Amino acid sequence: IIKEQPYEKPLSAGTWRYERDGRPTGAVEHWRLTEAADGYRFLRVDLDARAAESGQTTLYHALLNGDGRIERLKYRFWGGGLRVSGNVLLDDAAVIASREVNGVSQSEVLEMPAGYGFWFPSAEGLGLAALLPGDATIPAATLNSDVGGADTLAVRRVE
Repeated sequence: IIKEQPYEKPLSAGTWRYERDGRPTGAVEHWRLTEAADGYRFLRVDLDARAAESGQTTLYHALLNGDGRIERLKYRFWGGGLRVSGNVLLDDAAVIASREVNGVSQSEVLEMPAGYGFWFPSAEGLGLAALLPGDATIPAATLNSDVGGADTLAVRRVE
């Protein structure tokens, strides 16, 4: 989605294997973090569940600022008869999102209060939620991970 460039410096990479009751589900998440320019980093996540019950695959590519917060997220999803691609831009007061679900374009703006958080539905994406400020509940936005319709991976507000 965001092609890795020669100037990017590899920082870390890994694999998460999803399990239920101590048994592999068939879902595996590969991730890679690289350093770009001016303190920015790219986090690329491949959540491959083709061998799992869901048969889904999702790619997430996030641009992280110097504070480790997401400024932009691009994603692609395949599974359950759906093909979804999306782009999410985060600014101080809103989440601006556009998606294409099986060829139908959609866009939305989700107004958010100052200091809101954002995460996306994967182990690495949820790990970014741990970096959110404070120890109290805060407003946040994420992507709808309930697969099955036009709102698949739509942005939504959570606490």
